[in-house]
Amino acid sequence: MSTPPLTDLDQMTRLPDRNRSSISLVLAVQTLNSFNDNFVKMLLISLAITVAKGTLLGDNMEILLVVIFSLPYILFAPVAGWLSDRLSKRDVIMWMQVAQLACFAVLAVVLLMKDTYWSLLLSLGGFFLLATQATFLSPAKMGMMKEIAGSRRLGIVSGWLQMTMMAGVLSGIWAGGEWFAANYERSGDAWMSALWPLVVIAVLGVGELIAAWAVQPTPPHPDMKFKASVLWEHFAQLKLVFKERAIRLAAIGINFFWFVSNAVGLIVVTLAK
Repeated sequence: MSTPPLTDLDQMTRLPDRNRSSISLVLAVQTLNSFNDNFVKMLLISLAITVAKGTLLGDNMEILLVVIFSLPYILFAPVAGWLSDRLSKRDVIMWMQVAQLACFAVLAVVLLMKDTYWSLLLSLGGFFLLATQATFLSPAKMGMMKEIAGSRRLGIVSGWLQMTMMAGVLSGIWAGGEWFAANYERSGDAWMSALWPLVVIAVLGVGELIAAWAVQPTPPHPDMKFKASVLWEHFAQLKLVFKERAIRLAAIGINFFWFVSNAVGLIVVTLAK
């Protein structure tokens, strides 16, 4: 069944059941995706502290992971936005769940190596792939909400997106560290203490893929042709951010929020170490 036009959705006092269930499914997928990203991050930080304390990687893993997670958003954001405009946003969400499972497989193989230097170094590459997956998911999930909720309800569904994302971030940070600590205290094997939780969330990731598949299909837009300028146009668009006061203040507010949240996260991990 096709998605009703935005104007029709805005005039409805109640969204169709198919749209409402799709909104819930997208919220569930993005919450679990945020949970998984931060769960893996805490697993890798805990592992590095345990097996490589006193080395460059062991003492700076949390800083490296924060930087690596941010890079794909800087490098690939325009391409990710174009892809979600060009293809069905539901299809992008679904294929990003497939990509997430592939990232888990890469990280599992890396951890099975059990090499203090190469496993930790290659895990940074695996985490970069996971961050890239999250980068391409981001515009798809946000754009999807407008297509299935309409413009009039966009504010409230955006609020739910942000709230559930933060719930996923915080719970992932807590669960990753707690699960590793419990496993390591019981077994004394740091590598397996990180590997088994990774395997479990990979299995749960299959549920995410099924949920993404169940989301209402949305139409592609084949008229959105790719241009080479897409690769760097976000740097030019910074002029708009600094030119328009309302956009500039909003951008500063968002950046301040993420700066403080990441700074607090680094401070807490440093104190724990």
